[in-house]
Amino acid sequence: FWSPDSKQFAYGLDGRLWKQAIGSEQRTPLCAIPESVRIHGGCWAPSGKIVFTAWRGGLYETNQLGGDPRQLLSTDSLMFHDFHTPHFLPDGKTILLFIHAKTDERSGIGVLPDGSSVPKMLLEHASARGVSYSPTGHLLYTLETEQEIWAVPFSTSSLELTGSPFQISNLGMHPTFSDD
Repeated sequence: FWSPDSKQFAYGLDGRLWKQAIGSEQRTPLCAIPESVRIHGGCWAPSGKIVFTAWRGGLYETNQLGGDPRQLLSTDSLMFHDFHTPHFLPDGKTILLFIHAKTDERSGIGVLPDGSSVPKMLLEHASARGVSYSPTGHLLYTLETEQEIWAVPFSTSSLELTGSPFQISNLGMHPTFSDD
């Protein structure tokens, strides 16, 4: 996943989270990946905060300078299996993500408001994956079982859906957007 200025990227490899500048072969370790040797998505805020998910594990944050990761969401509860594809909303603090619940019918798209330890479920759908925010005011996501891309109107101020989901492509997976 990319840094906000698109000059660096971060990735998981060999049980660690790394960053690397574009055009450089030198990589810098940021932290160990707790619970796993892989990540399942990450995002990088303009503030330097990096959030990532451990494969079949929790949601964590670290800093672009490195340091021990801090757990934001745990899978220790009876509810959560793991989390996927975190993205910062435009405020750079609220995290949009797919919440993989222990029972599929409770899985779906949610947000974690800044400072909260309880995610807010927006749309329960077991096969919704690859969620991202569009500057048009929509959440875009994939229905993994059909490999379709769907959109749903969303308010970043109220953190609420403001309309019904609609299909925008009958082919595709994991849509993303640049800031501009």
